[in-house]
Amino acid sequence: MPPKNKGFTPLEIARPAGHVGAQARARFLTGFTLIELLVVISVIGLLASVILISLNSARLKARDARRKADINQLTKAIMLYYDKYGAPPATGANMRWCLGHGNTSTCWPGSGGYSGSVALDNALKEFMPTIPDDPANKTQCQGDAYMYYSEGTGQPIGLHWGMEGPASNETCAPGFNSGAWGDSCNHSACLLWLDI
Repeated sequence: MPPKNKGFTPLEIARPAGHVGAQARARFLTGFTLIELLVVISVIGLLASVILISLNSARLKARDARRKADINQLTKAIMLYYDKYGAPPATGANMRWCLGHGNTSTCWPGSGGYSGSVALDNALKEFMPTIPDDPANKTQCQGDAYMYYSEGTGQPIGLHWGMEGPASNETCAPGFNSGAWGDSCNHSACLLWLDI
């Protein structure tokens, strides 16, 4: 009797009758049992789902890291404009413009349906040739663009944006967390007041 295989057990589909010689053994059809195949498929499916979850989490963190870098660069561009001209690039009551969106009519949906401003983008391009946009690059939810924020002349100028991470001041650093929007994206609302 030949020794048993270790590991996966071949399943003999057809056993030739009578003499078992080299030619007869060559005609055996072997494979894996149905249970073994189902176990392997299940393990592969489980591993694939774990990898996809980890990949989505890594993408979210990468987008949030990019947002922090973009806000840092926009802050520097606005401060350089202020240092050169002695005034912010734009002021006015209840001013909320999405940066890098030109004259897009609704770059940030919601209560305001805010728009972009070519004049503001052009003013900042002297110090930042390419105005960054949110890495998700969509305008379906509040927080999907970087907003230049002003309460009016003599009031502070700020930057307003959304993060996908948990709502906290640490997530929004160097700004602070001002809550979360209740739309389907549920971004953490971040706000940074500029010292100008």
